[in-house]
Amino acid sequence: MKPRKVRDRIVDYLYRIAPDETTPKSIAGVLRLKAGTVRKEMSRILAEKNSPIIVAHRGFYRHKMNIDLMLKLDRLKRIELHGIKLEGFSLSKNTGYFISSQAKHKYRKRGIYKEIFENRLVTITVHEMSLVEVWLSTSDKPMTFPQFDRFCTWVKAKLDFVDEMSWKLSEIGLNVDIRQLHLDGATSIKLQVFHRAWLQVYQKGEDTVRWEVHMCPDLKLEEALYILSTLVQINPKGGVGQQEQPYQAPPEDKGDYSYG
Repeated sequence: MKPRKVRDRIVDYLYRIAPDETTPKSIAGVLRLKAGTVRKEMSRILAEKNSPIIVAHRGFYRHKMNIDLMLKLDRLKRIELHGIKLEGFSLSKNTGYFISSQAKHKYRKRGIYKEIFENRLVTITVHEMSLVEVWLSTSDKPMTFPQFDRFCTWVKAKLDFVDEMSWKLSEIGLNVDIRQLHLDGATSIKLQVFHRAWLQVYQKGEDTVRWEVHMCPDLKLEEALYILSTLVQINPKGGVGQQEQPYQAPPEDKGDYSYG
């Protein structure tokens, strides 16, 4: 196959899935090409003066945003979640002691476990005094709310020795990526906006600015899930993806008003 044809197929595929990002191996699988061929061709494309693709983060690539692509996409900003930490307590102190003592990795009266959830690393620390801490690695790949909801269900099932009512959300970050935007005069702006809440705006990649808020809410997990569902416009009663309808004035009312 001619190099130019391979190049065009790669660029066209990245355009079609934008703004999602992917790896050369995944591209090779979809386009039925050799992974080595895709990697070499992508290196050539990135070296072009006005390359149509960029490195989103290590090992992941996407199409560069442009006006045509912006018009094609849904204009709603997607809120993503990262920096997630959950805490709970085992049903008895003896349970915590037993599990921490059985761990492969131990450190000062605590057992440390490593798990994988949807290609993300999960670190679970069980303390002898029954505290259980769960960290989810999302720095390179933030979560959508449905993914976070699935993660919470997975944690409860995986750690069934923890009192379900004791789970709380102790740390979380929310971010919104704005494409085709550059910061002038600074690469990052950071400030404390509330007690235990920080706002950061920074240049992420060549054509993306990220607005990021990191909080330590210390909320009951069910309460946190409800609040997050409203932030991303998901109706907890109607299910994921179903938005509540705004109030509409009845026909007999004078004037044409609606209240969101």
